[in-house]
Formats: sequence, C-alpha cells, structure tokens
Amino acid sequence: MLRLAYRIEDVNRLQMSSKNQLFPYRYCSKCAGATKKDDFRCHVCGHWELETTTGNGKAGLLSEYRQNKAKNNQKPIPRIETGQWDLALGGGLVRGNTILICGQAGGGKSTLLSQICGKFPDQPPYYVAAEESRDAIDLRFARLGIKTDLYVYPFLELGGGDFESDFERVKPKLVITDSLQKAFPKNDEAQLFHCMRLKRYCVQNNACGIVVSHVNKDTVASGAYTLQHEVDVVLCLFANEDKTCELYSIKSRQGPTFDVILFAMTDKGLKYIEPKKEKRKSR
Repeated sequence: MLRLAYRIEDVNRLQMSSKNQLFPYRYCSKCAGATKKDDFRCHVCGHWELETTTGNGKAGLLSEYRQNKAKNNQKPIPRIETGQWDLALGGGLVRGNTILICGQAGGGKSTLLSQICGKFPDQPPYYVAAEESRDAIDLRFARLGIKTDLYVYPFLELGGGDFESDFERVKPKLVITDSLQKAFPKNDEAQLFHCMRLKRYCVQNNACGIVVSHVNKDTVASGAYTLQHEVDVVLCLFANEDKTCELYSIKSRQGPTFDVILFAMTDKGLKYIEPKKEKRKSR
C-alpha cells in the first residue's frame, strides 16, 4: 500500500487545531516535504534526516527550510587558484567542471593553457596536442619559464588514436584538449561526445577539464551550439591591435559572466592589467 507524502502546500490542511500541540508529521530538512510521524524517511526525495516541529503550520516549515538552505549556501566552493585569470572563473578552477575556451587564431589560448599547467607542479596535466608537436610545446614552456611535468599525447605523431581511454587510464587531475576541431575534424557529434565523456571523467575522478575551440566568422565557437550546454564554463579570449587580450565568460555556473579581464601579451606570457580607478573630481 502506498503511503502519501505531503508537500508544504498541504501542511495547513493536515495540521492540528491546537498550535501548542506537537505537529504529528515530520518534515524533511532537504526538501521540506512532510511525512507521517512514524516514518523516518522522506517519501518525496528519499532523504533520511527528518525532524519534528511544533504546530506552526506552513510558515514554520518554510522558515526552518529557508534557514537550513541558507546555511548550506554559505559554505565556500573549494577552488584551485591558477592566476589572475581566475577572476573570470569566480576565484579558480572547480573540481569536476569542464571549461570551453574559444578564441581567434593567435589570441593567446595556448599561452594561457601553458600558464595554467604551470600551476600543477605535483600533478602532471594531460595535454592532447592535436595542433603542435611535443618539441613545439617544450619550446613554448621554456620561453615562458614554466617548469612542470607534462603528459603530452602525441596526436600528430600517432595520427590520432584513442586518447580518451588513455587519459582514463593515467587519471590526471587536469585534462586539456587542444583543439576540438583538430582532434575531431568536421564531426560535431564526436566533439559533443568527447565533452560528455570528459565531463563524466572529471566528475568521477574529481578532476578538471579544458577544451579549446576555434571561432567562426561571427566570433562564435565553431561546431554545434549544443556543445556549450555540455560544459560548465565558456570562456572567450580575443586579442586586440594594441597587444592586449580580453578574457571573459559567457557562461559560468559558479562565477560571474561578461566581466572583462584585460591582459598584456608579453614574451613571458599573459600579464594581468589592473583596471584604472577613476578619480573623483572635488567640487
């Protein structure tokens, strides 16, 4: 026989007439669903932590539910700090997230990825080099002065291969695919499935994933638009004529969007440019 589970909207109909008497139903601390007092599991969401409350009815349940929700939201999200570009991410990389970086050719995407890899000295990142050789990557790291171990998958030397099974075997904490259009040319479905598989790996192994994408003539990420729904963050990096780069996010589940971060392109990589403070004129 099915047992009925009541939502908050039905509590007023079920409460006892005396407000001083004990309310004969338990409420869930997760979804605020009400169940019978003799039950110890919420029949709405399956949560086990049920609490009893006095006869304050719907208002009492809502106030306690909101207080519990506010306490849970106050917990900070653990992040991995990788530099000043964390301002576009809300404070750093979040484990379990996948990031899509798109930008024009020569905009500084590879330089940005190299500097991020330098923040993982103890855990070698996994770099799928679909556009460069291993020697070219080593030269760029040496020019930037970055000393870190890097597991490079020689995509060009091998002519492709199943690199997805390879990084699932290695189990790194950072996986970078550079780029989608070179690793899966003219195949939108394969690009989408790669992002889905990378997302599943990051969640299961508490890792981070970064995918590089080209842009079309409309300065929009190439490929299917559904690709942006499969990632947690979408970053755009574009270069200006004055040797500066603009970095901002158009989608972020744990951070701000459309906050432009300005960088200067130098021989040692991207350098953060602090915004100028406007001086108020004294009257």
